[in-house]
Amino acid sequence: MMATRLEVRVHIVTAASNATQNVVTAVNKAGVHVDDTVFEPLGCADSVLRADERELGICLADLGAGSCDLIVFQAGAVAHTAVIPIGGDHFTSDLSVGMCTALGEAESLKRNFGNAVATLIPEGNEVEVPSVGDRPSRLMPQRMVGEILEPRARELFELLRENLRQAGVLEHCIAGFVLSGGASRLSGILDVAESVLRKAARLAWPMAMAKMPALLAEPEFSTVLGMVYYGHRARIARGLQDGGWSSRMKAMFAKKGA
Repeated sequence: MMATRLEVRVHIVTAASNATQNVVTAVNKAGVHVDDTVFEPLGCADSVLRADERELGICLADLGAGSCDLIVFQAGAVAHTAVIPIGGDHFTSDLSVGMCTALGEAESLKRNFGNAVATLIPEGNEVEVPSVGDRPSRLMPQRMVGEILEPRARELFELLRENLRQAGVLEHCIAGFVLSGGASRLSGILDVAESVLRKAARLAWPMAMAKMPALLAEPEFSTVLGMVYYGHRARIARGLQDGGWSSRMKAMFAKKGA
């Protein structure tokens, strides 16, 4: 087509340069060379999302320790990204304060006895809760763990819902939601997500790769595996660019000149 002006609609993700450089420097000092940086959910999407989900419209929520990273795909392209400042550590901190126990013990309670829906925990169940200092452990109702976790889980998905609604992409998530990250393993969290968001939700099980240990086929490793897929795809793309038509033409004339 003949044209005098070229326009394009793009989605740009920005990050503080100091924070990004600190991560790169730390990795370099650990003896690993960094070729590029990538927004975590974009890398994670390569290992957990299917082509039909991206085309139909889907939101991937990566529930990490300190935050929840969002990415929305529509018609195969990125339509929205955001970061919700609530993660797994906030659930643990709530338990630590609410049950008056150390953070490490609260994390263990969350993993072993936690549920984001308090009513799913039998009323008669009790758990041993270690005290701080030299005080002895106490027996407390297990349902209390759920009563502390449920409000935080609802707050997280309410903030997520409002973020997508304000961006105008909530109704475009026709295929629903995919949850990844370590915090997504909390029992009952899918129930809370579907209740608040009014859409289907599933855990992000990463696609297997050759010689991958079975231990890594878990939602908490989705981002790491996704970055491997992303890096592989980026190398292939660079190889195609380097070996494009112009490069082949130059190589052909170079051989003739020789």
